[in-house]
Amino acid sequence: MEKEGKLKTSVLRKGNIIEINIGDTGKGIKPGVLPKIFDEFVTTKERGTGLGLTIAKRFVEAHGGTIEVKSTYGKGTTVAVCLQIEHENGGEN
Repeated sequence: MEKEGKLKTSVLRKGNIIEINIGDTGKGIKPGVLPKIFDEFVTTKERGTGLGLTIAKRFVEAHGGTIEVKSTYGKGTTVAVCLQIEHENGGEN
């Protein structure tokens, strides 16, 4: 995201699910790259390994959650992470 871009976050509760949204007004992700962003070693940056989103997805899914990315090239990207709420004693809410 460029210096003048905007970052927006929100947290929503939907029953026993927490949805965390992080969006920006950056350049977005090219349509041909978007379906591959969670694959290992996929990157459009000069510096980077292409492992960040792969690791994030595995972490979220290991905790029973989901991660989804929506992007409009030229307008920005939003990442939504959904996780189930549990009580401190380990039981579901």
